[in-house]
Amino acid sequence: DYAVMGKWVDALWMRGKLDHDAYGELALRLRRGYATRKRDLEAVLAEERARKKKEERRRRRQNSVARRSCSCL
Repeated sequence: DYAVMGKWVDALWMRGKLDHDAYGELALRLRRGYATRKRDLEAVLAEERARKKKEERRRRRQNSVARRSCSCL
């Protein structure tokens, strides 16, 4: 049997060659180091969600300002 090394999976994920779902699934299958990989994945997902929300708020503010300053109505 061939055992996949965790470093290999980590490297693929860090380079963007594995999406988050695939990384999470492989991390579980690897067993060893799962808790660390799960913690890292959850931290990345939380940060990405926070940045997306921040960007959406910024975009809404810009649209609101643009509508108020538009004299085309």
